[in-house]
This record gives sequence, structure tokens and C-alpha cells, in this order.
Amino acid sequence: MKRVVVTGALGFIGFHLCSKLLDEGIEVYGIDSMINAAQKSQAEDRLLYIGRNSLFHYIQQPIESVDFTSILTEDTVVFHLAASTQTDNQWKRLRETIHHNVKATKHLIQAITGKGRIVYTSTVQVYGERTGVITERTPSNPINPYGLTKMAGESLLLQQSKKSNLDVVIVRLPTVYGPLQREDMAYHQLLTAKLLNKPFPEIVDRSTYDILYIKDVVQGLLLAGQTKYVNEIYNLSSGKKRQWFKGKELITGSKAPDWRNHREEVYISNEKVTTKLGFIESTVLEEGIKKQEESLKKAIKQKKLN
Repeated sequence: MKRVVVTGALGFIGFHLCSKLLDEGIEVYGIDSMINAAQKSQAEDRLLYIGRNSLFHYIQQPIESVDFTSILTEDTVVFHLAASTQTDNQWKRLRETIHHNVKATKHLIQAITGKGRIVYTSTVQVYGERTGVITERTPSNPINPYGLTKMAGESLLLQQSKKSNLDVVIVRLPTVYGPLQREDMAYHQLLTAKLLNKPFPEIVDRSTYDILYIKDVVQGLLLAGQTKYVNEIYNLSSGKKRQWFKGKELITGSKAPDWRNHREEVYISNEKVTTKLGFIESTVLEEGIKKQEESLKKAIKQKKLN
């Protein structure tokens, strides 16, 4: 990869991905309109950090307004991460979620007129409520707007891949944790309570099927950007059971009361992503949580100084 485009470049995953790409000397066009007012200050700090690199080019526009003709070449890889995080769990705002998550994807597809590659970050939430083993062959049955619109985006991309020279790699992500995790997510809130000696909030993430450290997720996306096995769907997962709940137990020091019983365990198979992409989880939960806690501790200290 010589040049990549990253949509949602200033989000949690997007920022880490851009940072890794720039460290490897790859030219990055980062697209992010910073529509989320609650996260705008954080996004500006991230832009200040990666914007100093001459290989980074920032485009502050909604995807639907971007003219891709000047930045896309035949070997450009597009990492399409942008998605709504404000409206994606509210049925009453479904129209807005469709606009951000589906129409933007359609515009991106139409912009790539020649050969290209899109790595699309989807979600394990497309499977809906499940028990037992989940593989890429498990039928989709989303129960929230986020899963529904991600499934629609997958469908658009796979249809286009059959009509053109567009290579598509769909990566279904579990919950992601690590430094700079979104403030509305469970591990961030639990670790904040721990560091401030406050009661732990009663909170779970939208998906508790599995969890992966941000560094491993970025590595999985990079493998997807280079693989020869295209027009495929991959579950990116730890391949272990109860990881989200084990992480919560590590943070709080007590067994998660919201875990029910082992007959309802969910196991997201990572056999395909391991055998075809060569993905290997490298960060164990204890190490990842420690790194997130250390990062958060520094941020809290800095906030107090200011």
C-alpha cells in the first residue's frame, strides 16, 4: 500500500489506524467531518497530532461531499470506518442513521469507477442475539439500527464487487478497547470510576460477544488491506469465550453479575480470519486493560492540571 483513504479518520479506530499507516511511511488521506459535537475537542487534538506528518492530508467534509477523483488511484486502498455513533442505537432516528451509514457508503462505491479496494468495518451486531458458535455463515439478524445499517452497507459493497473490478473486504468487529476508547463505552467508564474512587456504573456495551485491543484490530485491518482473498467477510475476534465479561471482572475486581450461564455463551469463530489473513491476537486482556488504564490516568492528570 502506497496511498490509502481512511474515512472516520479522527474516530477511535480511525486515529489509531492512521497513526500506524503514517508510521509505516504510507500516504494517508483522512476524511472526517467532525459531526459529533461531543467528540469534537478530542478529534481536534488527534488532528493536531497526526496533522503534523507531511504524509497526512485532512479532508473535513461529509463523505457524500468529497470529490474522490483527485485522490483515488488504481491501487488506493480505502478503509471505510466512518459511521454514526450518536444515532445508531435509536430507532426513532433511523433515517439519520441510514444517511450517515448507508448513503455515505453508496456515494463511496460510486466514486470508485475503476479498480480499487474497500476495507469495510462492519460489526458482529449484524448477527443479532445469538448463543453458541458464530461463523461468517451464521445468518444475519440485526436488532438495532447500527447492525441493520452495517448489514445494508455490506450488501451494497458485495453487489458492486460482482459488477465491477472493485475488491471488497468486510471485517466484522467485536467491541474494541484500549487507549482513547470512546467515553460512552463501558471499559472507559469503569476505569474512570476506578481511578477516581467512585462507584462502578451499571453499564454494558452494545455488544458483549467478544472484545479486542485496538492494536490487534488495526493489525487485522492492515491484513485485510493486503490480502488476496477479497470479496469476503471476516469475523475479527479473539476466538475465546466470555472475554468482554472477563475484562469487566479484571477492572472491577468482582465477577460480573450480568453474566447469566455457560449454556448461553457466545463464541465468535476466528478460524477464517486466522487461516486466510494470518491474524493472531497479540494483546492479552490483562495487558490491554493495563495500557488503557495508564493512558486514562495520564489524561485525568492532565485535565486536572488544566
